Amino acid sequence: MVPYVNGAQGQGNVVPAGTSSRRGRAVNQRPSVAATTKDITDMLAANAGAMADVADLVEKGLFKREYRDHRLEWMIVAGGIEVVTKGLERDNIRFGPEFS
Repeated sequence: MVPYVNGAQGQGNVVPAGTSSRRGRAVNQRPSVAATTKDITDMLAANAGAMADVADLVEKGLFKREYRDHRLEWMIVAGGIEVVTKGLERDNIRFGPEFS
């Protein structure tokens, strides 16, 4: 859950106070999570120009978010079906490769 909540927060989508997701952010205090978050923050800072326009690129359909089965299920269960349906309409999401 942490990558999803932190990613949403990083894109300006604040999790409402009192939700289980908001309380779950306390896990960021764990040393392993804090170290991983720092690595990601450092990487983003080093590549700020390349990463700054990801939301704009998604909106334009030039970058597609990928949903694998567990991510798609999480989005729907968390009430994000509208994000998925809009992504399908705009053709800015994709699903993991099919295996044969």
